Amino acid sequence: MVRKSLCWPGLSAGAALLAVACSTASGFTPPAGAPTTSLTSEPATNVPEVTPRLSPPDGRRSWGQRHVSPAQAARTLAQNDGQTRFRLPLVSPERTRAVVLLYHAFDTGADPLSISSRRLEGHLEWLETSDVELVSVKELVEFLEGKRQLPQRVAVITIDDGLRSTFTRAWPILRRHRARFSVGIPTLLVEKPQGFPLMTWDQIREMVDSGLCEVASHGHAHRRLVDLPARLAQEELVWSAQILERETGQRPIAFFYPLGLSDAEAEARVHAAGYRAAFGATGGAVALGSSSRLRIPRTGIFHDDTVGRFSWYFGTEFLERLPANWQPAPRLTLKAARTTR
Repeated sequence: MVRKSLCWPGLSAGAALLAVACSTASGFTPPAGAPTTSLTSEPATNVPEVTPRLSPPDGRRSWGQRHVSPAQAARTLAQNDGQTRFRLPLVSPERTRAVVLLYHAFDTGADPLSISSRRLEGHLEWLETSDVELVSVKELVEFLEGKRQLPQRVAVITIDDGLRSTFTRAWPILRRHRARFSVGIPTLLVEKPQGFPLMTWDQIREMVDSGLCEVASHGHAHRRLVDLPARLAQEELVWSAQILERETGQRPIAFFYPLGLSDAEAEARVHAAGYRAAFGATGGAVALGSSSRLRIPRTGIFHDDTVGRFSWYFGTEFLERLPANWQPAPRLTLKAARTTR
């Protein structure tokens, strides 16, 4: 039986994996199976801030509507303060390296885009014992905007497509480890799954209400933005954000490109729609100023990625693979981060 891939409709999962491999380039040969990329140095784009609304348009109860005492609110702010919650020390921003991990499915057999829940647990355990800080998409974006400092090595967990196994297999593990993560949701497909095993809105809300999960837009109908007519691009970018806010109470600040594809026009549309950042699907480390915030690389995790191979992504060879002409952003942009310490 040939498994179909939501990320590459009409392609087998194996062909989808080949599509990722063909979309990347590198100047050296990494260990077998390790994703590669070629980043283009570009100043970070000044994307306008997006202010989340405290209640969904339809009045649905969510985290934004709960009544809390001033003391409880103060405790929550202290717990969520990115300058104080980290277990590892903060470093000067030019020393920070991030790896944005891209997962898709869990415990769905030999599909190259699926990993076992046992392996996911191994990844989290390795991160916890290897001086790597797990941060949220929002915290990474604030770092890239020059608004906060982070530890030296950080990881970000992203999970694309909104597949049911995210909730049934990965969520219990992520919750047990108190791991922050972001799910990229194709909103139309959640409402009309069309045969794909997608999560329900109730399941997505449960994860979001925990405080561990962020939602990101993965489009509305999961169409690639490249060469997409303006009307359909509006659906992918604006409708999806509105639906996510309505259903979860959380306005997404990030867009995960469907199929991982983008170009200058697509990035301009993402910017115009009010997103603060957008993520692709090709692998590479992230440093301050190493790429546009509208084209942040992600490192795909595949079925045969052992913990040993996973650990390679956090070693010097991978983390320092930045554009040849990359220079750290000017320290003046870090004023906000320093003053919040």
